[in-house]
Amino acid sequence: NIAINSMISKADGNFLIFADDDIIANKDWIKEIKAGIKRWPQYSVYGGKILPYNPAIIPEEYKGFESYPYLFGIADWDIPEGEYGYDKVFGPNMIIRAHIFRKGYRFDERVGPGSGNYIAGGESDFLMRLFKDGYKCIYIPQAFIYHRIRPEQCEWKWIKGRAFRAGRALAWMERSESNIRFFNVPRYVYRGYVETLLGWAWSMLFQRRRMKEYQYEIMKFHGIFYQYWNMSEEMRKHTGGKFFVDQRVS
Repeated sequence: NIAINSMISKADGNFLIFADDDIIANKDWIKEIKAGIKRWPQYSVYGGKILPYNPAIIPEEYKGFESYPYLFGIADWDIPEGEYGYDKVFGPNMIIRAHIFRKGYRFDERVGPGSGNYIAGGESDFLMRLFKDGYKCIYIPQAFIYHRIRPEQCEWKWIKGRAFRAGRALAWMERSESNIRFFNVPRYVYRGYVETLLGWAWSMLFQRRRMKEYQYEIMKFHGIFYQYWNMSEEMRKHTGGKFFVDQRVS
């Protein structure tokens, strides 16, 4: 996010298109983005479809996970073009009107890729703040790209790490939602953790095909606990809508 914010301060034009270095764009990608924006001129945030470039590499058991789209960054939503939730806009295919950044909005530099078990979801945190300030998102499925899935991303070790980082992100974005805490963790997190453990135990006996999915969710809860236990009181407070340039934390 430090690099993204640096780029934003130097960018020119009316729109900023965000992508990753492991995507392959459809030949009409930019054309479809422009057409979609013309159809929805009153909006400021847009997202396109993301398909797996090599879906055969993904084990079938993972495709049944409820978190499957978020696990592999696949935004193939079965909905028509139009307004949709900010949590369905993924960074590798995201378009933001430049006036958003001229108003001072920036990505939180405490979130996003780094060494070790960093807090995932830099764009989710950013989009959540925009949503809370009244900005809504438009889905443009015709503007699609392909996302390369690397072999190591299908290994259980990587997937557990992904779950842990996703849990940290959930705790980060929900950090001021509850005042009832035990050891700095909201009470509802403990309840969810116990329910997930019971689900895992049930799957061991009666639904073994779901064991890995429950294990994934357990690792996500470990990330949630870790983040809450390691957040100071100041960090637990929301930074507010914009997270202006002078509020960055390196």
